[in-house]
Amino acid sequence: MAISSYGLPEVVEALPLTQVEPTGITRGRTADEEGPKERFLPRSSTLRIVLMAEESARPTANPRVVRIMARPIVGGKEANPFLVRTIPLMILRRSETEQFVRAENRSIRERDGLGVK
Repeated sequence: MAISSYGLPEVVEALPLTQVEPTGITRGRTADEEGPKERFLPRSSTLRIVLMAEESARPTANPRVVRIMARPIVGGKEANPFLVRTIPLMILRRSETEQFVRAENRSIRERDGLGVK
């Protein structure tokens, strides 16, 4: 699967991140002892995309719509791309971003009953 983004400002970079699941021993068993689970369970993976703006990026007045597209590649051949998600994106001043993140973290802690610090 190939992932691409469209509509990003030139000063923003999309960085795909993925987590590789270990193979072999799981829950105290070897892969041989688990049996051929791929016959019964599909393999799945998660991809996250981090959007990073350059230090020189100027704040934007309005959000831009970024499209995240996926293109399956099967047997070495590309299939038609499809839309995965649209993301509204704004670039804020650093101080505004830090204030937003602090407020969001406080809200999450309150929701999860962790208290505010």
